Parts: sequence; C-alpha cells; structure tokens
Amino acid sequence: MKSVLLLVGCVILFLSACAPNQSILQSNVDNTAPTPVPTETIPPIKKITVGELMNRTANAPEGSFTFPCDLQTYKPQDRDKLRKLRDVWMSKEKDENYVLRPSGDCVCPGICVLKVEDTTKAAPNNSGLIVIKDLDSNSYQWLAKDVDLTNARLTWTTSVPDIVFSDNNGKDVRTCPVELKGAKYEMNCRSTK
Repeated sequence: MKSVLLLVGCVILFLSACAPNQSILQSNVDNTAPTPVPTETIPPIKKITVGELMNRTANAPEGSFTFPCDLQTYKPQDRDKLRKLRDVWMSKEKDENYVLRPSGDCVCPGICVLKVEDTTKAAPNNSGLIVIKDLDSNSYQWLAKDVDLTNARLTWTTSVPDIVFSDNNGKDVRTCPVELKGAKYEMNCRSTK
C-alpha cells in the first residue's frame, strides 16, 4: 500500500510540474520575445559642387576608378589642365551654388556634360547643363540654365552625350544629343515616340 501511495504521489507531482508547460503551449498569448526587424537606412545621395568634383578628380590617386565623372583625365598632364579649368570655374562662378551627384549627373564619353542643381533657386526650374569643351582650351559652356531637368537623365551613344527626357510614367519621350555646331555645343532634340 505504501508503494501505491508513493507511486500516486509521484504521478501527482509529475503531472503538476508539467501543467504550467501545457497551459503555456495551449494558450493564445504569445510569450516569445519579438524578433527585431532589421531596418535598412539608405543614406541620402551626397551632392558635391562642380569645383569639388574637379578637385577630387584631379587629385585622385593614380588608377582610381572615377567613372562616370573622369572629366577626361587620363594622363598626369590632363590633371594639371583640369586644375587650371577649376581655377577658371572658381573665378567666374559661385561654386557653392552648383551641386551634382558624381554617380549620375555626369557623362564623359567624348566630351563631358554635367547636370547641376542651382541651390539658390526653387525647384523645378533650378537645373542646368554644363559642357566641358576640352581641357586644352581651359573652358566650359553653359548648355542650359534655369531649366526643369526633373525627368531627365544623362546617357551616351558612342562618343555623344545624350539628355533623355521622360514623362511622369518613366517613358522616354525625347532624346537630345549634345553635339558641336560651329564653335558651340547644342542639343538637337528628337522625339522618341
């Protein structure tokens, strides 16, 4: 009899010890700690001034990857010419007013075209296009100023830079190659519809 009582006591203790675990498993309450959801923060795209771009390109270590804004600096003497062009730019323009993204607002297939934002003016008509004619002439040309380039992107075909305009749905509607006509560069736009 003692052994039966001892056995019943052990069974009762065993069942009571398991009871809280059963109630947790059968409960509708979620007692697990929430798994933190990783949040990816994308830093804003850094824009730099035209002078900063020229300085960074001219002083980049030999063999650095500066595409797409290499500004035609392939040899050490090209870097010296770019430094001189930067001096010309800084003496004529208020550099702090004109910013661009080096990763997308510049193409240099045969000539360089920079798409800049004038920080002193309200959007959307606060953009411009600058052509670096060539480093030998130590000059640049404003191709357009105070225009809306919100839906425009720079690209190129062979050695000709293109400005491609899209509609609000992202469909290309006009392509404007930048070509030398006489002594000046011009955009010769054509519809892509």
